[in-house]
Amino acid sequence: MLTEAQRIARAAGLGSSDVAAVAGEHPYKNAHSVWLEKRGLVEPQPETDATWLGHQMEPIIAARYAQEMGVRIVPGPGTVAHPEHPWALATTDYEHADGARIVECKWVGMRPMAHWSMDADGAPVYVNLQMQHQMFVRGIDRADCAVIFGATAEFRIYEFTRDNAIIDAMFRIGQRFWQRVLDGDPPPVDETEEARQTLLALYPTSYAPLKPAPPEAERWFQEHEAADADAEAALTRKKLAANKLREMIGDAVGIEGAFGRVTWKADKRGVRTLRTYPRKERAA
Repeated sequence: MLTEAQRIARAAGLGSSDVAAVAGEHPYKNAHSVWLEKRGLVEPQPETDATWLGHQMEPIIAARYAQEMGVRIVPGPGTVAHPEHPWALATTDYEHADGARIVECKWVGMRPMAHWSMDADGAPVYVNLQMQHQMFVRGIDRADCAVIFGATAEFRIYEFTRDNAIIDAMFRIGQRFWQRVLDGDPPPVDETEEARQTLLALYPTSYAPLKPAPPEAERWFQEHEAADADAEAALTRKKLAANKLREMIGDAVGIEGAFGRVTWKADKRGVRTLRTYPRKERAA
């Protein structure tokens, strides 16, 4: 669990999960959410039940790791900065007592489990980036990620070796991004909800009169109108297809074919609801 001092320290730079997000590889946050937090425009994400459980499980996972590896480990030193690049921060869970290896402890629930595989190198890309960043900040060449998968209680250890090519690339990305934070220069606008929140934080109200449109405004106006028209046409096609399927099902609970299965039966509220289940090989 982070202390208040650690939260303040983390606001002064980019931690390992921040860098993965800025690099576009984190599944649950992106550059806009990191920029908003570091600029103090939003509160840090509140702790969820899943993150609370993950924190509670860290000592248990660490104990299992120490037993499996036959080593003594100690808690990490808290949030520390790279000695030459103070914007680069790391908060390690544990480390080998001799300081030779970092140990990250993760409780992986059902939602994030899809990002992992049981292969030796089956950790997600964002976890590899996190571990590389931690090794860079701490000046350590080896790191392990000890994982317990909540759905199966299976325990695994994923090993990482310092990769200077990855670290160099992440360093350049992180350094440029941190300068944007210092300059108050937001990341480029994209389609995400976080980008919308960035714009709302920067422009919370309107008070100026209409202004002349820049040359590129027409392109995005036409794009917006075309997308609206496409969405309306797609909705019409979907409604027609749904009614055709209902007609084919009739008084049955559904139909099944090489494409998959379609059901039309009462839900918990007693409302007859159409649901489609494509075959996995076709869905892929």
